[in-house]
Amino acid sequence: MNEPNLVKKKSFTEKIMGKQKVILGFAVALIITLFAGTSYSLLTSFDMPNNAIIIKDGDLRMTMNNTEGEIVLKDKSPESDEVGLKNATPIVLTFSNTGNFNIMKYEVILNKEGNTTIDEKNIRYSYSTDLGVHYTEPKSLDSNIIYTGYNLFNNKAKTMYLKIWIDGKSNEVNKEYYGKINVKLYKTSEVPYATLEIKDDLKDNRYLDSNSNNYVKFNYELWRIIGIYQDEDDNDYIKIVKDEVLDSEMIPDKFIVDDDDEKITYNLGNGEGLVNSDGLKYYLNSTIDVDGNRGYLSYLANASKSMIKDTNNKVGLLKKEDIKGDWFKTLDKLCWIEGNEVLVNGNIETSNTSYVRPVIDLNIRTVILSGDGTKDNPYELSL
Repeated sequence: MNEPNLVKKKSFTEKIMGKQKVILGFAVALIITLFAGTSYSLLTSFDMPNNAIIIKDGDLRMTMNNTEGEIVLKDKSPESDEVGLKNATPIVLTFSNTGNFNIMKYEVILNKEGNTTIDEKNIRYSYSTDLGVHYTEPKSLDSNIIYTGYNLFNNKAKTMYLKIWIDGKSNEVNKEYYGKINVKLYKTSEVPYATLEIKDDLKDNRYLDSNSNNYVKFNYELWRIIGIYQDEDDNDYIKIVKDEVLDSEMIPDKFIVDDDDEKITYNLGNGEGLVNSDGLKYYLNSTIDVDGNRGYLSYLANASKSMIKDTNNKVGLLKKEDIKGDWFKTLDKLCWIEGNEVLVNGNIETSNTSYVRPVIDLNIRTVILSGDGTKDNPYELSL
């Protein structure tokens, strides 16, 4: 026979507390409902530990970490871009997708607060997405959108280093700026994938004309887009080649590799930046080996590495099928291509030595943030 369950009667105090919990829970649910109804990404009015702020927009959720909280320019004098970029303390912003849906686009917005007396157009800023090593060309705060990102997938994060200062050409003296970072989130967006942006300028998926606007900034260096290629799944991706050859300082006189416990020495250089083909592929794809030799990937920034399509074959050489059109004639220094041949003024010749002009395949998710492909205004790439 089952024993009867013992039921303890609630005290008067417990009953009152229970009602308070119900009322509090209803109030919280009501507030959440009101917040979710807006079309703009909402920034909560309270900070989480470590300056973390939760941003929500419908099903999207982002956590933003801000080292400074409010952005302040006080008791600052106008500065030139060179001085401002050098002296400004970087503000570290980390954007993490902590929701269950991919954020297809997000706009980082810098809004002034009420006590600001400086005209926003006289605020200059620059940012880095490469651990604060390289910064963009300084810009004016003409638009409050200081950065636009794409494809921030679930459990992924993007870190941005922001520097701001007062334009040295202005007369903003004894004035103050107070700003706050907001973020607008998009679940759907017309993502400016690089392959889609350049396709109208191509013939047979290649740049051909000598005046082709196929310049891009990659790894904070000038590169050229060769064209659009397809992988085994018929996905489009872009292949790029470095505009300048590797200089002689990046190519050692010798490169030592381990081959079945036997050390082999390849003589790569002749002291003038010319290299032999033996061992070159190994050199291009190596970082630092046991003998301290530095390969080309040692000079790739983290942001650049993330844009590379195939992590197992990161850096390569030009192939015969890559070379189409007159624009290759504008590459003034001969460069080695696969097959112990070289490219000279757009023509293929046989030679044992040549400069090195690396080729990289880009991730299919690579987007173009800005630029028009000209040498003076090359495409800016990102993920």
